[in-house]
Amino acid sequence: MKPYKTTLLAGLLAMTVLAVSCSKNENPAKADEAPKPAAPAAADGAPETGNYLKAARNGQQVMLEWRCDLKKIRSIDIYRNNTGRPPGYKIAILGAASAAGTWDDTLENGGAYWYWIVCKTRDGKEHTIAPVRVAPDRNMTGSYGSQTAQYKVKVTRTDEIANLVWDFPDDKYHSILVYRYTTAVNAPRRKGQFQVCEAREWKSHYTDALPDANADYWYWFQIRLDSGKVLHRGPIKAEYANP
Repeated sequence: MKPYKTTLLAGLLAMTVLAVSCSKNENPAKADEAPKPAAPAAADGAPETGNYLKAARNGQQVMLEWRCDLKKIRSIDIYRNNTGRPPGYKIAILGAASAAGTWDDTLENGGAYWYWIVCKTRDGKEHTIAPVRVAPDRNMTGSYGSQTAQYKVKVTRTDEIANLVWDFPDDKYHSILVYRYTTAVNAPRRKGQFQVCEAREWKSHYTDALPDANADYWYWFQIRLDSGKVLHRGPIKAEYANP
């Protein structure tokens, strides 16, 4: 009977060792597993942090709502165009802005439009929240009209100078920036841009010295109101006055 007990005991010990050995091999297998995928990236390549931009249209009116989940925001710029790709028209500059906000925009026609915002922080960085589209007003329920028609600009030139005259509605203006280009760009852009002057007077004029008498020139006006709203007039070609 003793040999039988010895054999049985040895078998039980072997099974125990095998069980312990298998349980210890489970942990290294888990350690070798692939790491979990990173959090999805936002449209601008940054990790998703709850940023969003929403737009709802009612005729010519568009209500924008956003959240820019960043600290120390210096300003928020709002852009709009009808293509969804830069460059676009800067329609608002909201200084000392909060992370969340709303903005009402008024459209001039029933076409589809795209919006995006750029959150600027105090460290000089810019964070873009990707474009959002509003559908066209196919039934033309809005009362559309040109907003810029009342912002009158005239530019005439000689070989040496261009005379710029503007007549805007009486309002509270933050700044009026005038840019010069050598091509008729569709919207103000940094490439090829030269700032001619900055003013706050809504009825005024300016004389611009032209660098090349043989070149053509176009001007853009960026009109910023104290409310944050931004309007543009351009491109306006400098034409020779009739003799």
